[in-house]
Amino acid sequence: MTFSRANGANWGVGDELTSAQMNIVDTNAAGAVDKSGDTLTGTINVGAAGKIVANNAASVIEATANGAKIRANGAGALIQTVSGGRIQLADSDWVTFSANRTRSITQTPAAVTLSSGWTYLSGRAAVLVGPASSTTILIPLTALHNGALLASVDMYFAIAGSHGAVPGVLPKFGVQRAFVSDGHLLSSPASLWSGGDYKSMPSPADVTAYEAGGLTQHFTLTCDQNHTIDRSQYTYAINVADENGANSIAGNLFCGFVLNYSTIADMRFS
Repeated sequence: MTFSRANGANWGVGDELTSAQMNIVDTNAAGAVDKSGDTLTGTINVGAAGKIVANNAASVIEATANGAKIRANGAGALIQTVSGGRIQLADSDWVTFSANRTRSITQTPAAVTLSSGWTYLSGRAAVLVGPASSTTILIPLTALHNGALLASVDMYFAIAGSHGAVPGVLPKFGVQRAFVSDGHLLSSPASLWSGGDYKSMPSPADVTAYEAGGLTQHFTLTCDQNHTIDRSQYTYAINVADENGANSIAGNLFCGFVLNYSTIADMRFS
C-alpha cells in the first residue's frame, strides 16, 4: 500500500482531528511493517536511493521454506557482491541451475607415457604423431565435469599425405572408466560406448577423402553407458590407435579432443 497524509496542509495549534483523518491514520498504522516482526502480504519496492541493510554479524535475510527464493527477477538484474563480499554455500550445497546446462571442453592428447612408436610433433608437445601400428596410447581425461553426463567425445586429427590407398585399418579411439574405490575387482575398464571398446573412423569414399588435404577433421564417439562423471569412484581415459595394416603410413597427427556434456545440473567440483 501507499501511505497518505491525514492532513496534507500540516497541523496547526487547535486544529480539529476529524474522523476521516483518524481513519487515514488507522489505515496507515494497520498497513505499516512492524520492525519487531511482521508478515509481508504485498510488494515493497526499493527506490533508487533505497536499500535493505543487514548491518550486524548476526543479521540474516533468508528464505526458509522449500522453494522459497531470493532472486534477481528481470533482464540485467543482479545479485552482486562488492570487494570483500562473499556468496557462501553451507554443508554440501553447490551452485545449481534452474534448468540443465550443456558445455564442451577441449583437451590436449597428453599421454601418461609414449607407447612404442608414438611421438610428439617437434615443437608441439600437444600433438601426437601416429606410428601406423596397432599399438594404442593412453590419454587420461582431465577435462571432466563431475556429476554431468558425458554425451559424446570428438577426436580431432589430420591424416598424413601420400597414401596409395585407404589403409586396411582406420584410426580409432575409445573412452573408458576404471574404479578407484574399495570393494571392487580390478577388472578391465568399462567402455562408455555400448558398441565396444573402440570406435573407428567412418569409412571414407576414397583416399582423397581420407587425407582431406592434410586438414584437421574429426569423428564422434557417442557415450551411452557408464557416462555420468563420478570422480569420487572412477578415473577416465581415452585410448587411441593409429591406422595400420595395408597401405598405412606413419605421420598422422592427433590434435586433441572435445568433451561434450549434457544434463549439467550444478557446478560441483570437477
